Amino acid sequence: MKNNENISDVEYTENIDNYSTFKKTKSRRDFRYNEKKNDRDDKLTLTGTVDEALPGTWFRIKLSTGDVYILATLNGKLRQNHIQILPGDDVIVEVSPYDTSRGRIVRRK
Repeated sequence: MKNNENISDVEYTENIDNYSTFKKTKSRRDFRYNEKKNDRDDKLTLTGTVDEALPGTWFRIKLSTGDVYILATLNGKLRQNHIQILPGDDVIVEVSPYDTSRGRIVRRK
């Protein structure tokens, strides 16, 4: 940058032919959105077996890592497509790192 160092979200560049152009860089809003999106992607993916079907599309799932049980509900696409989950089914569950006692059934194996 030459004389335009005070420009915050526009980067000043010059071409070889001395034509000045402005190149838009990412704004602060884009960086904030990416940080929030990355926080949402921090889910644990676990496998387990459905032990008990509870009312309201809730299920008690025994994880394959040990004798640990969690409560899980159906994912939106599973509800939308009327995928039936029965006790004894192997499932893949997404669990938030903030509350590891509850999760979301993502897929039936």
